[in-house]
Amino acid sequence: MKKIKKYCRNWIKILDPRFLSVFTLVGILFCVSAAGSAQQIGRQYVTLDLKGVTLSVLFEEMMKQTDYRFFFNDAQEKNVKEVSISVKHVRVDSVLNQVFKNSRYTYRIIGTQVAIVDKPVQLPGQSVRRTNVTLLVKDSVAGIPLVGVACILKELGIYAVTDINGVAVLQQVPLGKTELELQILGYENYKKGINVEVNYSLEIRMIETSLALDEVNVVATKNEAGQATSSKIGRQAIDHLQATSLADLMQLLPGQLLKQNSDMTSPEQFYLRTLNSDKNNAFGVSIMVDGIPMSNDVNLNSNEFNVVGGGYDLRKIGTDNIESVEVIRGVPSVEYGDLSAGAVIVKTSVGKSPYQARVKVNPSIIQASLGKGWRLGDKGGFLNGSFDYLKSSGDPRKKTNSFDRINASAAYMNTFGIWRMTTRFGYSGIIDNVQQDPDEVDNGTYTESKDYTLKFSHEGSFSFNSALSRTLRYNVGVTTGRSDYFTSKIVSSSTGRTPIFTAKEEGIHEAILLPASYATSGGTIGKPLSVFAKVSNDFFVKAGLLNQRFNMGVEYRYSKNSGKGDYNTDDALPLKPTSARPRGFDEIPALNQLSAYFEDNIMLNIKLVIYHENHVGN
Repeated sequence: MKKIKKYCRNWIKILDPRFLSVFTLVGILFCVSAAGSAQQIGRQYVTLDLKGVTLSVLFEEMMKQTDYRFFFNDAQEKNVKEVSISVKHVRVDSVLNQVFKNSRYTYRIIGTQVAIVDKPVQLPGQSVRRTNVTLLVKDSVAGIPLVGVACILKELGIYAVTDINGVAVLQQVPLGKTELELQILGYENYKKGINVEVNYSLEIRMIETSLALDEVNVVATKNEAGQATSSKIGRQAIDHLQATSLADLMQLLPGQLLKQNSDMTSPEQFYLRTLNSDKNNAFGVSIMVDGIPMSNDVNLNSNEFNVVGGGYDLRKIGTDNIESVEVIRGVPSVEYGDLSAGAVIVKTSVGKSPYQARVKVNPSIIQASLGKGWRLGDKGGFLNGSFDYLKSSGDPRKKTNSFDRINASAAYMNTFGIWRMTTRFGYSGIIDNVQQDPDEVDNGTYTESKDYTLKFSHEGSFSFNSALSRTLRYNVGVTTGRSDYFTSKIVSSSTGRTPIFTAKEEGIHEAILLPASYATSGGTIGKPLSVFAKVSNDFFVKAGLLNQRFNMGVEYRYSKNSGKGDYNTDDALPLKPTSARPRGFDEIPALNQLSAYFEDNIMLNIKLVIYHENHVGN
C-alpha cells in the first residue's frame, strides 16, 4: 500500500503544470520536425502495371503518383526500348533498380529530381577508385535547367557539358578533394571545392550576370587556380569600364600605368612589366583570341599606323563581344608557345543571350554595337552574332585625324556526344586618315591607311575519358586580309639633289637624280596570310598523395605576305628615296613553323598536423 502511494505521488509530480508545458512543447517540435521531413521527402511510393512502354510513359505515370521529376534524353529512351513492370506500393528507387538492372544506364537522385546517366566504367589498370559525378545545373531565380554549361575539373583535365535537362556527368573522377568550375554565357562563373565520394551528385544554382549584384569586381582579379602572376577580367568589369578596345582593359591590371582616354588615332600595343613603350616587349606578348594567336609576324607595312617588329594593334579587337580576358604576366603554360613576355587570353561570347545594344558618345568617339545569341532548338546548338561600329575624330580641338572601325562576327557552338565544337567567322576593318587642317593653305598632302581582316577559326574537343587521353583538343585558324597605305606629301632632302638606283641587273645604268624638294605620292600594299593548327592531349595520373597532369601537343604555323609592297605613283619621284633596290613582299619566302611540347604538372597533397601539449604545474 505504501508503494502505491509513493508511485501516485511521483505521477502527481510528473503531471505538474510545469512538466506538462515542457512535454507539450517537445511534442509540438517533434510533430513539426516529422511533418517537415515528410514534406521534404514527399510522395515516393508507386503502384505500376505496365507492359512494353517507353521511358516517357513510365516516368509520366511515376510523376503522377510521386513528387519526383525525371531528366533523360532521346538517346537513353531509344536504347531502353521496352519497359515492363508490375509492382504495388514500392519506393521509386526500387522501381528504377528493376528498370535499369541489365542496362548501361543508372540514376542519380538529387532531392526530388532524378537524372538518368551512364553507368561508370572502370578503366583497366586503374589503381585509384573513381566514380561518376552527376551535376544538375539550374537558374538561381527561375529554377529552369541551364543548357550548354561547361563543367570543368581543371586540375584533372575533366569536363562535361549540360544537356537539355541541365544534367552533366563528369566521368571517371578519382575520389577525394578537387575544385569544380562552371561557365556559361550570361552567368557568373561558379567555383567550389568538392569532396568526391562514390556516386557523388550535386545541384547547382547559377546567378545571372548583372551590375545590380551585391558585389561587382571592376578590376582584374587574381586567378584562383594558383597562378600568382595571372589576372582575369570578367564581363562585369568590361561593362563598368565602357572600354572601346582591348587596350583600355589593360588598365585594370595591377601595376599598369594609368593613361588618358585613348582617341584611337594611333596604334595601341600592350606592354608587360615595363613603363616604357618597348616594341620588343610588345612583340613578345602573345595575344590569343579563342585559342588562335593574333600574329604580327607578316606585317611588313612600315608607316605611322603600323609597327613592324612590334605587337599586334589592339585597336582591331573590340570589347562588346568579349566574355573574359586573362593576362598571364609570368611564365605561362608551354602550350601557349611563341612568346617571351607573357600572354593575353581572350574568350569571346558564345551561347544564348538577349539582344544587347550599346551606344557610347564623348567628345572624341562615337560607338554603337549590337549583339544577340540564339538557341537553335534542343539539338541545334547556339548561334551568336555581333556588330560594332566606332568613329573617332581624335583631338576635338583639331580636325586633322580620324579613325573608323567596323567589326562583325558570327559563332556557332554545339555538342554531339563526346564532341564539342565551336566555329567562328569574323571581319574587322579599320581606316586611319590624316589630312590638312582646313584653316591651312591646301598643298595636297594627306594620308590614308586601310586595313581589312577576315578570320575563320574552329575549335573542338573530344572527351574520350581513356587512360591516356582524357580530353583531345584541336584548334584551326585562318587569318587573311589586305593592308593598303597611301600618302601624298612633299619630300625634302637636307643634302640637296640625291641620286637613286633602280636597276636590277649588273652593268652600267643611268641613275635618277632627284630634286632637293618635290611633291609625290605612293604607298604600301600588303596581303598577309596566317594559318594556325594545333592538336593537344591531356590526362592525369593519381596515386596516393601524388597527382600528375600531363599536357602534350603539336602545333603548326604558316605566315606569308603576298602583297605588292612599296610603290610610287611616279617612280622618278619616289616616296622613300633610298639606294636600296625595291623588293616586293610577294618575293619574300613564307615562314613555316612546326613545334611540339610536353608538360607535366605535379601536385603533392600534404596534410600537415601540428600538435602542441603544454603542462603547467609545480
